Amino acid sequence: QAAAATAGVVAPWFGPVSLFWPTALTSHLLSNMIIIGFILRREDLPKDTQVATYILMLSVFMLPVVGPGIQEHQDVWNLLWNPLSAAWMIIFALLFVVSSAVMIFGDLRQMKERVAELWIVAVPISGTVLLPTVSKTISLTSNNAKIGCIIAYSAIAITWTFQAIVEAKMISCRTKYIPTKMFLSLFVNAISGIIVWEDWRVVESWMGYVCTFLSMSLAIYLMSSLEYCTVKKRIRVSLSNMD
Repeated sequence: QAAAATAGVVAPWFGPVSLFWPTALTSHLLSNMIIIGFILRREDLPKDTQVATYILMLSVFMLPVVGPGIQEHQDVWNLLWNPLSAAWMIIFALLFVVSSAVMIFGDLRQMKERVAELWIVAVPISGTVLLPTVSKTISLTSNNAKIGCIIAYSAIAITWTFQAIVEAKMISCRTKYIPTKMFLSLFVNAISGIIVWEDWRVVESWMGYVCTFLSMSLAIYLMSSLEYCTVKKRIRVSLSNMD
């Protein structure tokens, strides 16, 4: 756990922020599959989960080839004070603060299940935007600014750890919740790279980049219990009943 935490801090220093989260997510899933499924044999992982994990792994291998490359000597403050970047970061910072406050001080058990799940999932989604960016900023700023960034990073990381505990207690249907969280995290992380860190300047192949993320999205869908056709059928039935 200590090694993973250290790697999570240092990894965004050496490459695009938008590649960090897909890599971290896939390495976590792959290690769980190998250790829990194959070595310890505590759980029989279905074929869908195994195939989806392999697809995610292959997609991560492709991201550095088709996705954004490394940009040297970026001015972090010019990037963050760009109006669009500042608005993006402020929105997710407010979302993180509000959702964390509701999660910590609110009575989630008195809320409707779907509403409680939305507040819980908002913490890691907003944290996905904030945490790698704060980590990257640590490596690009002076000593005085580093202290503030380290404090912010620690606060986000501690809150995120507490969220994992709440999530384990409160979420009933994890086969829908976890894939949804994974997909949203990947999406907002990629958008953050484009908006905040100007990944659009150094993407090797937009077609390859988009197709790789579509492959990862399909892999996440394969791991979930959500059935698109079933949902579509239910929507049609509901609409017909309304008529």
